[in-house]
Amino acid sequence: MSKVKYYIATMLFLFVSCQQLQISSHALLLENEKIDLNNKNLKILSYCEFYDLDGQFFRGIPGTFCAPFKNGKIAVSSENQLKFYDEKNKILWVKDEFVHHQLKVGVHENTILAITSNYKVIDDKKYRQDNLVVYDLNGQLQKKFSFNENTEGFNYRDLTELKETWSSENNGLSYEKTHFNSFYEILKKENNQITLIGYIANEKQHRKIYQFNSDLTKIVRTIKTDGHAHDASFLNQDKIIYYANFIASENFANNAVAIYDLNQNTFQYVYRQRDGILKSIARGSVQPIGDNKFLISHSPEKVLGYFEIIDLSGQVLKKAILRRAAGLYVQGALLQDFSDFFKNNTGN
Repeated sequence: MSKVKYYIATMLFLFVSCQQLQISSHALLLENEKIDLNNKNLKILSYCEFYDLDGQFFRGIPGTFCAPFKNGKIAVSSENQLKFYDEKNKILWVKDEFVHHQLKVGVHENTILAITSNYKVIDDKKYRQDNLVVYDLNGQLQKKFSFNENTEGFNYRDLTELKETWSSENNGLSYEKTHFNSFYEILKKENNQITLIGYIANEKQHRKIYQFNSDLTKIVRTIKTDGHAHDASFLNQDKIIYYANFIASENFANNAVAIYDLNQNTFQYVYRQRDGILKSIARGSVQPIGDNKFLISHSPEKVLGYFEIIDLSGQVLKKAILRRAAGLYVQGALLQDFSDFFKNNTGN
């Protein structure tokens, strides 16, 4: 069988198989499950700060990005390093990794997902190079995908050269050809068993979403988005949801939360930010929280941190300003019950 026929047959098999499965890409929420918004233990984690649903600051942890585990351990990135602490906040290991945008806990709480970057030299210029990495809790690198000129179907020289937007934080680089913003697992739930079946990541500057195999070695699907996608994940087996900084089909006038139908190849906008005061220039994320509800976190002009909970019709059910925000803009906020972490993390 040719590679093309094998690929088509494989994808058809996966598609048919998925019809009876629950699929999601957020580690702690699968389709048909939901977060109880009346749970008093719910907190919003933004970078390394926890807030209640009224936007009041609850607790902070030194660092830029944090990924807390139920057993009290925590992964923290800061100053070009990724550190893993035990429940007493003793350092277990350190990696020289520049983490940006996202640091996440794997669904089985035995891995750490991160977007990292370094640089590569092309035609005597230094370009920021994005990497998707998965570490185990012993600090061993389990998986890595680098977007570089050797990647099949992804040639740096074919991409538009862009001005690096945060060079002062990243080795003083001035150029980039990619800019990735989100990285999630794709999960399958069958007979109460949760299995990892792939990964999804989005690239903002060229408006693309990539789906990867479970080994994180190959791109199996590429989607061109209508707008600068800043956060993308699977909503179910047929749909991907993403936050868009400016919508291309509307002359980049509005931000939006969009749902992309994989079968119809169409976009549905469930929410738009038309007010210039609320519009995020280059930040934002959306988290499915079940029951056709979503958490939107973003950083509008003149407001460092802001979140809204909306339903599928775009109706705003709750909104608040994060009252501290420590000078950090909000993107990739996570709504979750962190009470196990707070109980088990006993360090000072």
